[in-house]
Amino acid sequence: MNTKWTSLLLAGVIGIACASATFAQQQPAESPPKARPGQTTAGPNTDEMGSALDPALDAWGQQMANTPLPGAWCYKVTYPSVKWEDADPYLCGYNYPENKLPASRTSVSAQKQVGNGTGWYLQAPAGFISQAVGSFPSMSNVTSVESTYPGSVTVPESFSVQLNTNTAPTRCAGIGECTLWQQFTLNVYMQDEVPVLQLWYWATGQLYPYTISTGIPDRTTHTGSLNDRDFLNIHDLPYIKIYGNVGRDNGKGSKTLDAAILQHNDNMYAITVDTTQIGMPWTNMSTLWNAVEVNVFGRAPEWFNANFNSRAQLTVKAGAWYDNYQNGIAPTCGSGSPASNTGMPYTNNLYLGYCQAAGFDNANPDSYPYIQFEEAFVPPPVITSPKDGDSSTNQFPLVAGEGAAGSMIYVTLDEEKQWCRTAVLSENTWTCPSKQVSPGKHTIYATQSQSLGNSAPAAVSFEITQ
Repeated sequence: MNTKWTSLLLAGVIGIACASATFAQQQPAESPPKARPGQTTAGPNTDEMGSALDPALDAWGQQMANTPLPGAWCYKVTYPSVKWEDADPYLCGYNYPENKLPASRTSVSAQKQVGNGTGWYLQAPAGFISQAVGSFPSMSNVTSVESTYPGSVTVPESFSVQLNTNTAPTRCAGIGECTLWQQFTLNVYMQDEVPVLQLWYWATGQLYPYTISTGIPDRTTHTGSLNDRDFLNIHDLPYIKIYGNVGRDNGKGSKTLDAAILQHNDNMYAITVDTTQIGMPWTNMSTLWNAVEVNVFGRAPEWFNANFNSRAQLTVKAGAWYDNYQNGIAPTCGSGSPASNTGMPYTNNLYLGYCQAAGFDNANPDSYPYIQFEEAFVPPPVITSPKDGDSSTNQFPLVAGEGAAGSMIYVTLDEEKQWCRTAVLSENTWTCPSKQVSPGKHTIYATQSQSLGNSAPAAVSFEITQ
């Protein structure tokens, strides 16, 4: 078989010293998730795990994510309250970890699994982002996920939900050239620990005195963390949202307050950091943030890889509020990762489908610009004809591509008309029978089906002219 369709993942390691607050002891990992408002009870073998938050909770969550927080601390609110309350002090922690890191190795994959430079991200059309949100509107056939440390042990039922900014070259006060990067992270530890909501700040470059003899870029980090008794596992994914806010009012007249905010159905948590108190030369990301990456990876920061069970599929949505977003100009789907050259090869074992973007909907004042895509355990097929962006007068276009030998390919036209169902031949190619297509703009979608499940769809757009 063509090695293009054989997966080989070689992952590297970076160690990061980081302290964080611990939560109260959670329920055992094998317990099924509890039913919540707007959610039915679903055990680990449920085929469909839900589509989204209850609309009332979704609207409330967006309202609370935009409600000013009093200052740098940890907060909690429960529906239907609209007032953030201080979290218990033992749940909240701020830490200044060590800044020494061992040398990194590059993660290389023969196929484009998610992470380490392979992915979709939201690129703002202009200006800067002040708030972003990540969610997972639907998933199916997900029964388990585990985090792995390359070449080492596996941690069952653990993962991280990450909302990452772009890396931003700038000048750090008193230091000179540097590159900044920020993470808003939910870490779920199902074995013997508990979930943690965190803000991570990274600076790379010539940051004396943080000199590292291995030759990798110098780094420094600062974290804030929060947790509570709210129970989380992978089956809760469609019922959570993670928000990242930067440059908000700190309650003292300065717009230097950042926040990581988690909504878990009818509960919300917030951890805030005043960037003037970080203790390193940090420039607020509100004048640097223009791209957003959202996904599920291994638990941060050291367990890079998240491995889902076979047949797993999920939908990922990344939204953002940027300068003049209400003018309706949509963001674009960036290919790759906006957080480049970080030396942190976060991945999962799923494969990307196509990405779509949408702008602000003037008919819905609660809407926001977003991108959305699917990812699945089975890789999508490649559509080699027509090419994306093709324009032709031929009303009988060739529809063909590549896939894994023995798989079935399902092709539709404009998400409505089934074009064909065909098998992938031994030479890893497939072709649909010729059919007439009317003049105009069209999109062809193709999914690949194997014994291990179905892929996310691939898509190409083309035009038939008269």
